[in-house]
Amino acid sequence: FSPFAQWGFRMHPFDDDESDEDQFFLPWLEGDSLAPFVGTPGSLLDAALTLAGVTSDDVIVDVGSGDGRIPIWAVGRFGARQGVGIEVDPKLTARAEHNAQSRGVSRVRFVTADVTSDDEAVTRALSDATLLTMFLLPEALVVVAPLLEAHLKRRGRALCLGWPPKGLVPVAHQTLGDHVENIDAFLFAASSLTSSL
Repeated sequence: FSPFAQWGFRMHPFDDDESDEDQFFLPWLEGDSLAPFVGTPGSLLDAALTLAGVTSDDVIVDVGSGDGRIPIWAVGRFGARQGVGIEVDPKLTARAEHNAQSRGVSRVRFVTADVTSDDEAVTRALSDATLLTMFLLPEALVVVAPLLEAHLKRRGRALCLGWPPKGLVPVAHQTLGDHVENIDAFLFAASSLTSSL
């Protein structure tokens, strides 16, 4: 059972793109992707990336990057040194590349790959990351747990939207948004590794 299964979701366009219309997505069904694409509104991204303390020294790697809004937002609005999106769906990767180009954000790149693969571009991106971001279902968090643990052991940070990974204690937690549209954000650091994943 997934919390997405009960509802359809509106996928928000980038807040600065008036030409995109909201698109309605059907509920997540058992057996679908572990990371169904649901776009996060810009107001919530601002709050989430502020919670994560994004600076010009950060290399943001977004796991399951969808249309690229998190790396684009981190570079374009927060001045992060670089943004990388890792997305398994080539159509979403193409959309992310278009979104970056149309917004004039050049310090981002997108990799079409499964984050758990031995793909060289994925390995390089993960090793360069100072902040991992992800908005994944709990089932997917279990799959990426070894990558997350290795990242935190290297003194990196991780921002998880929606759900926290099991076995980690967040250094910060905040419910972002209002009573109509909100999301939980969990920030993790090396000190979060209090127990085995």
